[in-house]
Amino acid sequence: MGTPVGIVSVLLMQLINLLVHGINNVGAASIIRLFPTLFAVAYFSKKRTVNLLIPMTAILVFNLHPIGRSAWQYSMFWLIPIAAHFFRKNLFVRSLGATFIAHAVGGALWVWAFGLTKEMWLALIPQTAMERTLMAAGIAVSYVILTNLLKALAKRKIFLYSSYLEKRYLLH
Repeated sequence: MGTPVGIVSVLLMQLINLLVHGINNVGAASIIRLFPTLFAVAYFSKKRTVNLLIPMTAILVFNLHPIGRSAWQYSMFWLIPIAAHFFRKNLFVRSLGATFIAHAVGGALWVWAFGLTKEMWLALIPQTAMERTLMAAGIAVSYVILTNLLKALAKRKIFLYSSYLEKRYLLH
């Protein structure tokens, strides 16, 4: 239903999650975890120039930190959303770009908030590759399922915004 509605709904979901798990447990990590998903929603929803600027900025911010600079290879993951930007008609590629946008924003904030060691960042590379590939697959599959569910609800006049649905993902 558009970028603003998507961002607000994800933000509300994240805030409810914080409340459910206890507002007393909110720290820097909880706050940092709020923002990356919002950038992913914006990336996924529409092709725009800022989709290129966010990962470039994240790479720069990560590498400005001394530990980040020593583990610069880790920030190369964030070239993926830049490349994916040009092939976003493919749902899996768009999903991969979105999950790596979230990763870029989170990683750039995390290195400054918590540092970690060079060895830890580099050791995360294989896990990150697997995790983000699985997350992209989950995003793509969920998107197809939700698109078809909303279309079925629209046919029954329960959902009124079927014009927002990407028709190429509808199963006939």
